[in-house]
Amino acid sequence: MALDFLEVVPAESECKWYVKCIEDCKLTSLAPSDVYMELLYFIAINWKILGTIDVRSIPLSRYITAERKWMFGDVRYVKQVENVCYALDSQQHAWINKWNIEFGCPGNLYFLSVSNQMALVSHVSRRHLFAWLSGDAGVVSATVYEYIYLVQEFARETGDPKLLKSLTHFLYHSHLKNFVTESEVYSVRESMPIIAGHDQICDERTETLVPASGSKWVKLMGCNPFVEKKYIDLGEAYTESGTFAGEHTPKEDLIKFLTKYMKAKDLLELCPPYLALPVASSQLRVDQAFLLLEWIRTLQFNKVEMPAMFIERIRVGKWMKTCSGFNSPNHCFLFHDEGEYVFLQMGNVLWGFSVIDEQFYGTKIRLYADELKLIGVRFESMDVCRLIIDHVTSLASSRITSEHGILLLEFIRYLKKGEKLYDEFLRTLRKGEWMKSSKGYVAPFGSVFLPSITGALLQITNLPVIDETFYGTTFGCYTAELKLLGVVMDMEEVYKLTADNFTFPEALSTVTRESVLLILRCLRNLGPLAAGLIEKISCEPWLKTSLGFKSPSSSFLPNSEYGLLLNVVEVPLIDESFYGNEICSFIAELKAIGVVLDFESSIKKVVIQFKLVSSSGGLTSANVLSLLTCTKNMKETVPSLLSTFRSFLFGESWLKTRHGFKSPPESVLFDVKWGTISQYVDLEN
Repeated sequence: MALDFLEVVPAESECKWYVKCIEDCKLTSLAPSDVYMELLYFIAINWKILGTIDVRSIPLSRYITAERKWMFGDVRYVKQVENVCYALDSQQHAWINKWNIEFGCPGNLYFLSVSNQMALVSHVSRRHLFAWLSGDAGVVSATVYEYIYLVQEFARETGDPKLLKSLTHFLYHSHLKNFVTESEVYSVRESMPIIAGHDQICDERTETLVPASGSKWVKLMGCNPFVEKKYIDLGEAYTESGTFAGEHTPKEDLIKFLTKYMKAKDLLELCPPYLALPVASSQLRVDQAFLLLEWIRTLQFNKVEMPAMFIERIRVGKWMKTCSGFNSPNHCFLFHDEGEYVFLQMGNVLWGFSVIDEQFYGTKIRLYADELKLIGVRFESMDVCRLIIDHVTSLASSRITSEHGILLLEFIRYLKKGEKLYDEFLRTLRKGEWMKSSKGYVAPFGSVFLPSITGALLQITNLPVIDETFYGTTFGCYTAELKLLGVVMDMEEVYKLTADNFTFPEALSTVTRESVLLILRCLRNLGPLAAGLIEKISCEPWLKTSLGFKSPSSSFLPNSEYGLLLNVVEVPLIDESFYGNEICSFIAELKAIGVVLDFESSIKKVVIQFKLVSSSGGLTSANVLSLLTCTKNMKETVPSLLSTFRSFLFGESWLKTRHGFKSPPESVLFDVKWGTISQYVDLEN
């Protein structure tokens, strides 16, 4: 045993001398690479002896740090703490070494210097050295391929996306320089974690997706909905250019490399997992809809069995644009000619069924007939009318929207025009409680629709009056259809119904002009049949007069014939300014319910009122003088009625005397001629 390569005389006395010599001379740190390698060879061949003494504590290993400085480690330290490597190929070693420095020597992973590696692999006894380094010194060989595995494991443990990104660039450039083979690249991609779209490292994945930017999958779905099924999209970090360890990667080159070797997929290559497609529940743009249909076409062409949950969501999700908004494909139609016309004209949103909006999609939509059929769109040449009739029949007793109500009337018009209006269908619609009225949803049959008198009908009857406000003004355009459904629109019939269903509102003072005129028209049209109505209204105070609301029998219709009679006492005159001149055209009807209309009938009413005022002590001199004036006037104008008038008042006490109120026969009009007699007789005056 001797350090011949150093021209040192053998020391036969003690092995420790060699240890001290190596240590004191700092041979491991100062010796050039070829001398250093001879030293290692000396130690290797004498390891059975030297390995048992303090040589294990000498920093025999020297390697390069991230700061490009030497680091020295003894055998124990290197084997337990550090990972020191070298590549057998000098080019690979230099390549790995500079990238390892770029990576910062991850996980205490170090490499011999380039000069040391060259000295090692060129040594005549290199095989012996290789064996000793790996077996006893803890220094192992590694290829680029093996190195990638070591670094990716460290990146996985630390979750460092920057290191993983750099490592991916290293893989790309190593492949360009043929330091890794095609098969090795494919092998690496199986285990290599990736930076996902959310910039986090993902270790497990079922499928790899291309980056979101510019992808078809993000255009359709907005975000990755299959993350829970481990469908992981490559992060945008891979699309950027970069320079690492002096090697430049142009923009997009790295992602093209990964797409190829990691088999990253865009939408059309993707096999959907057993999961509902969330985007199918939202309204899709034109480009999104065609992407979805193209995806389905590709899956069918490749004979990929689509998961039931996936295809079902597409069928029932309301993502397809129709002429009435967005609806699900299984409620959509794509017709030609009459079929489309019927649907568009007769209610293309009738209870959920819709026609696909070709103005929105263009004629291109028809190129996907097979895909549309698969997801439930109907193309069959069917009796569209029969389809709608069947559907409407099943819903005839449900509450439907105003829009649907109008569409139904339009559909009836169409059926009638085409002589397709089935009696059974019509009977069902008549009885179904689907029409909105003042009494809620009722059957059309027996309901009333007369917009001109709606307010009055609502106030004085309990009839179900159709709610025109709910349906809108176009509702009145369907009179023929409403009559077919049994809606009452004939005025004569309404008069009869008004009489049979008459009821005053709780507050009679709220009875409107229109309601009063409707009552009077009913009386006129019903004639003798109005007895029941007359009985209901005669005694109630519902007529607006100058003295408030009064019953007909207490009210006076203004008449110039009354003359001075109205000055005697205040009487309730019907308010002509409120009712208008039209009320004067109902003389016979007003008379039938007891309204005072002429001078003769007014006499008795005035007298009664006069007596009431008198008995209540409210009679004034003005009342009496007006009475006398009226009497005088009647004597000249209507002497035939004077005796009747006098007879009403003859026995009443309405003249004020010194002994209180007395009747005319009990009173004396004072005159000076009575002076002598009055001294002996107490005359009342």
